[in-house]
Amino acid sequence: MNWARRVLNEWTEAPTDPFLAATFAAIGDELKVDHPIELRLHPSIGTVRHEGGSSSQTGGSLFYPALSAPLGPGDELVCPDKHVAHLRERLQAHDGLHLLVIGYSGLDEEVLRLLGENDNHLRSLTVVSNSEEAAILTKNAITSVIGLGGVGLSKLFVRGFDEFARSGELQDRIADLR
Repeated sequence: MNWARRVLNEWTEAPTDPFLAATFAAIGDELKVDHPIELRLHPSIGTVRHEGGSSSQTGGSLFYPALSAPLGPGDELVCPDKHVAHLRERLQAHDGLHLLVIGYSGLDEEVLRLLGENDNHLRSLTVVSNSEEAAILTKNAITSVIGLGGVGLSKLFVRGFDEFARSGELQDRIADLR
């Protein structure tokens, strides 16, 4: 969890709190965070979540994790705005898209909205999942907002990503795009 938002609340680091759980708990339900998300590349979770002094009064900074994992249909996108802008640009950069979707449920309204608003179409769609049912639901959700073009190809791989990579299917998929 190395994407984080800077905590704006007053805080004091709880002693012997290596993961800062008690420190965050002491802030309570009124946690206030800065909007920009920062990439915190540090070797330990402690330094990802904290830098400087032991409190907001001693010059320290506390960082609350910003998860990019979609947890439900209505969840907001929490990756940095620059990343969303880059995705929008890439979705428009080609006449037709080749999408490889790995382990995505297709339930995220925000992701589906981004795919659908770009006025492009799919040239191909490959969905990698652990079950056929989940792969079909994902395929249907994506193709409902961005359709497969006239020669569109849809492929489902339902033995999980490890097997997808080990079996050579990943390499075959990349070779098909060349």
